[in-house]
Formats: sequence, C-alpha cells, structure tokens
Amino acid sequence: MVPQSYLIETTTIMALGSKNLNVCDTARNRLIRSYADRSKHCYTAEWRVRMLRAREVLADCELALADFEAAGPTPYWRTRWTGLVALLRSVGHVLHKVDAGQSGDMKKAIAAEWDRLSKSKPEPRIFWDFIEEERNNILKAYEFGAGMNTTVRPGAAHLSFSGESSEGPSGTTTYESFIRSGTFAERDALEVCRGAIAFWRDFLNKVETST
Repeated sequence: MVPQSYLIETTTIMALGSKNLNVCDTARNRLIRSYADRSKHCYTAEWRVRMLRAREVLADCELALADFEAAGPTPYWRTRWTGLVALLRSVGHVLHKVDAGQSGDMKKAIAAEWDRLSKSKPEPRIFWDFIEEERNNILKAYEFGAGMNTTVRPGAAHLSFSGESSEGPSGTTTYESFIRSGTFAERDALEVCRGAIAFWRDFLNKVETST
C-alpha cells in the first residue's frame, strides 16, 4: 500500500508537471525513491504508481471552473457550465472504464469504492444531487440548474441648496452565479463546484491508498 502522504506529494507534482511529461515522470520517480529511502525499503519497480487517468480529468475540472468563472455574464457562461458539469461526471466514468484496467487490484479498489458510494445513496449529496443530477439535467434535457445574477451599483445623486445636482462615481458591477433549485438552491455555483472537485479528490485518494 502506498502511503497517502506520498500520493498527495505525487499528485501535486503531476498536476504541476502535466504540461511536461518528462518533468512529471522524473519528479514522481524521485519522490518514490525518497520515500523508499526514508522507509528503509529497497526501490523496486513495484513502487512505480501510474497516474490515474481520472486525475487528468479532475485537473481539467479545475481549469473548466476557472474558465466558467471568467465567463461572467457573457453568453458563453452556459456552454462553459455545460463543459464543467460534463467533466465533473467524466471523472467517475474514466475511473470506472479506463483506470480499472490498470490491474486486478486497481479494479477491485475502484469497484469497492463505487459499491460504498451506491450503498450510501442519497449521501453524499454533492455526488447524487449535483454531479449526477446536473449532468443528467443538461445532457439529457438541456435544463440548467445554474443561473447568473448581475448587481449594478449606481452612483449617489447629490442636490445642492442652489438646486444644482451632481452624481458620484458608480460602484463596481458584480456577477454571481447561483444554483436555482434543489438541495443546493441559492448556493454559490462556484462553491458547489469546488465541493464537487473536493469530493472526487477524496474519492481518488481512497482508491489509490487501498491498492
């Protein structure tokens, strides 16, 4: 079993080095050797842990979230929300259909976590009521659970004793995304998505630490 502290370090290196596979592999192998030395184990090929493909999808979820936030009130926010929601659900699909083929142990670990998730329904709500439900709403009915609020702050008007009027500078116009209905109604859509990303990060950690 690979310790979680190692997995967290490795995941960080992989995320930072995802643009450069050679750097990524070198850093990963250096971490493996380092942990082996600290634990007084011999470095063998068994310490090589392949990066879950699902982690690549999860990294793209974070990019898609930043992209959605940047879209603001433009017409692009709906298409970016669609992409983000699809990616959030794809983490599980890729884990189940791609990563399970790495090895027999990996397949068992993934199956065990999916079984626990299925048996715990309707908890955790972030998966069943958001990741799963919002994906179905959009991809099967093209209905959006998210909306966008725009707050305009006009400048204050001033009227002098002489009858002259003036207007102060206007405040900053802000835009807030929100969930329209359901379990997460009126919650900040960005925060809900961050919760979904955290859910998958924890789920993948459990899979990796049990193999």
